[in-house]
Amino acid sequence: RIYFVLLAFVLDSLKLDYRICVRTAYGWAVFVHFAMNRRVTFQSAGERAFPQAGRYAIMALTNYVMMIAIVSYVVESRGLSPYAGVLLALVVTTVFGYCVSMRWVFKKRGS
Repeated sequence: RIYFVLLAFVLDSLKLDYRICVRTAYGWAVFVHFAMNRRVTFQSAGERAFPQAGRYAIMALTNYVMMIAIVSYVVESRGLSPYAGVLLALVVTTVFGYCVSMRWVFKKRGS
């Protein structure tokens, strides 16, 4: 996933606090994922973009809160690396995001 690559770049290159790196990488990945999901995964580029973008923003914000909570728990409570937290969070948010995208965000009109 693009998110993990971006996180690795920001975390290892800039040497900032992991919370800032997680947020920065997530923000950039949201834009890429919306475009790719809209055009490729769900093939809904013919649908109106603005309503999809609004629904996607709600889903992305929910995923973001879950991501931060999971990574923080893994790092602060379990003493593991931010990478371990991100890997766990990616599994959870990928499944959640795909299901919500398929059933709500990119649902074709009339379906």
